[in-house]
Amino acid sequence: MVLLASYALLFIGILRWLPPPSEQAQDILARINTSLHLPTLEDARLLREAAIAYSGDSGGDGDQSTGVPIPIIALLSLAYIGMMTFAIPGSLSLSILAGALMGANRALVLVAVVSCIGACCTYTMSYTFGAALVTAIWPQRLEQFRREVEARRGRLVNYLIMARLSPVPNTFINVASPIVGVPLPTFALGTILGTLPNNFAAVSAGERIGDMTSLKDLYSTKSAIALGAAFLCSALTLVLHRSKSGGGRRREDDGDLNNGKLA
Repeated sequence: MVLLASYALLFIGILRWLPPPSEQAQDILARINTSLHLPTLEDARLLREAAIAYSGDSGGDGDQSTGVPIPIIALLSLAYIGMMTFAIPGSLSLSILAGALMGANRALVLVAVVSCIGACCTYTMSYTFGAALVTAIWPQRLEQFRREVEARRGRLVNYLIMARLSPVPNTFINVASPIVGVPLPTFALGTILGTLPNNFAAVSAGERIGDMTSLKDLYSTKSAIALGAAFLCSALTLVLHRSKSGGGRRREDDGDLNNGKLA
């Protein structure tokens, strides 16, 4: 409750920091669907137009980060952290919006930082009071994750990178990591590196948001290659480490057999 109250007060404070929007920005905001729904590509496009109108930017082909007010970036960051912390869907649309407003390079840095902060907040909450709940919800998955972490204790960063790139839900990784003994610095580094390809794809899509017709257009050839390369590098590192460890175990077993220790 303290965390929620602090978050709400900070959000209200940033809103009060914002000067009143122009009539053009108000007209654009009025077109956004305010009913309860998952953020869409159209929402991100309208928010981009409203932010550009609000900042007085012409919205041309130049540097899209020019003139974006700091309060808007602060609100975007706070919303992203909140969504990541409480596992609220919609962070992908915010990543696209960040790329549309700031350009891919600057947005990638921002999204990497705020997504890592949000994941670390979830990690901290799970570590503090979530162990019993996570164990009750995912007992078998948690035990399997514990075994995987123990088997790769020397290569945890690589394993976390690969886990982030796999279909394993990020929410589960966030809440289970402190319970199975993943150190926070290792978790943070694995999160930043593991989410980098998807974040890059989203913010790059934001730069070309005017050409996108759906989220299916998210992955360009460049971002798809980056995503595949990151996955292959992580997988190769884990395979090589497993082969090396397996070779060592086989040599120990052979020695035990020669000494008559194993039947």
